[in-house]
Amino acid sequence: MGTSLDYESQDSRDKGAWDPKTLLSPFYEKWSVPTPGFIVDDVWCGMVASLGFGEGATTEMIQFWTATLKAVYVGDEGRRKLKVALACLLDRDGLLRRIRDIACPVYWLQVGICRPALRGMDADWRRVLLTPHTVPRFRRNRSSCS
Repeated sequence: MGTSLDYESQDSRDKGAWDPKTLLSPFYEKWSVPTPGFIVDDVWCGMVASLGFGEGATTEMIQFWTATLKAVYVGDEGRRKLKVALACLLDRDGLLRRIRDIACPVYWLQVGICRPALRGMDADWRRVLLTPHTVPRFRRNRSSCS
């Protein structure tokens, strides 16, 4: 999982998680127009760093991801890739209703509950939804949230 098991539901927003549709829909609309000279802008790169890493983002991390995003999402092909990735984020559903049916091993890497996008979310309670078949292994980032 790269995010919570829930989608960006009203429940998750009530707990303090983000509302991507409000925040990101303008980017989707802007990126729906063919743009041969497209270069992902600094606003998007800054949002990726701030929402993805929160206060834990170092200057080196921000520089790395800004350079990576600008190298990957360039030209009209890059714009289309970014628009499709954004559509997946905007339209994704959650796993909460299906979690009891997962019967394969799960490696639960829990990081990022301090990230602004997931603020207020605590995934620990969801472990009980995993069936005995999954045999989850857990790893947690021990950094504290402020």
